[in-house]
Amino acid sequence: MKFMTSFDSRKLLRNARVVETNEDLVEFLDTIKASEVIAVDIESAGFFKYYFRVNLIQIATRDVAAVLDPQSITDFSPLVEFSKKNDKEWVFHGCEFDARVLIRDFNLSFSRIFDSLHAAEILGLPEIGLSSLCEKYFGFGLNKKLQKCDWSKRPLTDQMLEYCLLDAIMLIPIREIMIGSLESIGRLNWAREEFEYLSKVRCLEPDQPHNRGYRIKGSSLLPPKCRLVLKEVWELREEIAKQADKAPFMLLQNEALIEIARKAPRSIKGLSTIKSISPSFVQKYGEELRLAVKRGLENDISTLAEPEKHHPLPLDIHKLSAWEGEITKKLKETRDQIAQNLKIAPNILASGDTLSIISHERPQSIETLSSIGQLRKWQAELLGNSFLEILKVEPPPRVAKKRGKSTFRKR
Repeated sequence: MKFMTSFDSRKLLRNARVVETNEDLVEFLDTIKASEVIAVDIESAGFFKYYFRVNLIQIATRDVAAVLDPQSITDFSPLVEFSKKNDKEWVFHGCEFDARVLIRDFNLSFSRIFDSLHAAEILGLPEIGLSSLCEKYFGFGLNKKLQKCDWSKRPLTDQMLEYCLLDAIMLIPIREIMIGSLESIGRLNWAREEFEYLSKVRCLEPDQPHNRGYRIKGSSLLPPKCRLVLKEVWELREEIAKQADKAPFMLLQNEALIEIARKAPRSIKGLSTIKSISPSFVQKYGEELRLAVKRGLENDISTLAEPEKHHPLPLDIHKLSAWEGEITKKLKETRDQIAQNLKIAPNILASGDTLSIISHERPQSIETLSSIGQLRKWQAELLGNSFLEILKVEPPPRVAKKRGKSTFRKR
């Protein structure tokens, strides 16, 4: 493997700056105003905190790099205006998270995007993590020992600065190599269409709700009365975590919740015997925890409801008829074969949910196919002819379920 040795990250690291004031932000943006390609990464202490906040924004060009500190900068309007300039291409690794957060929390704009994660998928690379890409193209991986570091802590150490800066600094040279690779195999237009879709649709989508309900490992094995206790102590932990802005697991592990629910101790002394609860937590919240257990034991079992599941698609799409299920199976087999020929992951061409929608809607042209299930034009063109042949098949007047027999027939 021949590595790209002309890029030296050490120069950018040596000259990198930490931007902590509104004035420094304006000055830094002035130094990069002529740059056409700008790499962005963010760090958060979300592993430790209840509420997600961006604690650092790393920005790099071909010549300079900086860490912006949102804990010190009070006015990001210059960056907002800077981001609206259409002559800039913003490079991310996984923009569906980073860009969406920056748009949501800072009102930034990214009209043109290059995403090295999606580019790696379109290239069919077996390893698509940023460290793996650095290893592939430059012969060294990124040190991920600080991946779960508490990025809200100040001052930032030299190790913290090097770690977070490299995540941004390496993106532009990776982009240069990937553009050449995509062009050489005729997939650059696929990537460009994908990036346009990301910037106009995916990065602007609202955050999906997380299922943070009390359905945790081991809860399904509990008797109903114990699950009522679990619900109450889980909700108490959530309230305490919100007030303290700490990750819930840092207060009480899920294993502790299960043990409390199973034993249902009715006194603080009983809670103290549970080894998975720290003495300090019992000392501070023991009475609240005891009352939560009491509420759970007193609640009526009929009030017990399972935590809601989030469905990314309308529920009726998941309830396919037997015939639609057979069509979906044929579409999946075809998709998988095309993906194998292209040496890319099947879901890059179309997700399983998208196949279900297609079998339900039964489009009869590539144009209508490309408007279904968020398929892009390049995906519809690759899948189109093969999919349309399958979708031409008429369902029988009555679809009877017969074990071991297929009802699939052509007109």
